[in-house]
Amino acid sequence: MHKVNRFDITENKIERFVKEGRGRGTLTDYKPWLTIGDLSSMGLSSRVWWHHTLRIHHLFSDLERSCFWIKQRESGVTDIREQFPLERSITRQIAKDLGYDHPKYKGVEPYMTTDLLIDFSGKKPRKAVYVKYKDDLDDERTFEKLCIEIEYWERKEIELEIFTEEQATPVILDNIRWLSVVEPVLSPMDDLKMRAKFYGQQMMLHPNVPLTTFAQENDRQYGYDSKEIGKSLFEIKELIAIGLFKFDFNLNFRTLICSDIHSTVVNVEYAA
Repeated sequence: MHKVNRFDITENKIERFVKEGRGRGTLTDYKPWLTIGDLSSMGLSSRVWWHHTLRIHHLFSDLERSCFWIKQRESGVTDIREQFPLERSITRQIAKDLGYDHPKYKGVEPYMTTDLLIDFSGKKPRKAVYVKYKDDLDDERTFEKLCIEIEYWERKEIELEIFTEEQATPVILDNIRWLSVVEPVLSPMDDLKMRAKFYGQQMMLHPNVPLTTFAQENDRQYGYDSKEIGKSLFEIKELIAIGLFKFDFNLNFRTLICSDIHSTVVNVEYAA
């Protein structure tokens, strides 16, 4: 008899996940169907805090993490739910209709999941995102499971976007790594908004100055001691990570000038 370990998928575990409310809720209350602790050998996994949902997101690869960073910065995004479970009765029927085997693990058919499900404000429709390295799409079994997922969302009248490393260019990945050192941002939002107003006003006075030079000069102007050198740049990076400042991620952070940084804070009057 097969010895069950804690990472095995069993019907009892599936029933427990359902009772725990996994795959339900939104924003802070959402519980992903799978978490990093549920799977073994997750060396490239990440737990990423997002200020908008006020929770930790469980991402299972560097590519998923990159996709999450990029998608949270799309216009109008209101929520992102990772590892979103697909109704098993529907995926079973779709697999049968397509003539494919439903995913199975040691005799158990698990719930299939979509990597990211994104909600938007206004009338912009919800979007599902499938994250996979391009070479992996050449695998026949991977392609069959993708077809099941595509058909599932088509029946829900929701677009499924396929995200590969081609969307996460080396420059974008470099920018993400640059910002990741400030995660999570725990300062109170009111303080962050005041900081955004201050830095926004100052940077508008020096639009063509490199961002690093501006930050170094600000450190000197405000008399930060040797232990605080780099404080201004760190605080600006926090504002970018939290979404109060933004810049075009196709620009390398090393080349940024002050005018490349744009505030998203509403009703901030900058000095002329």
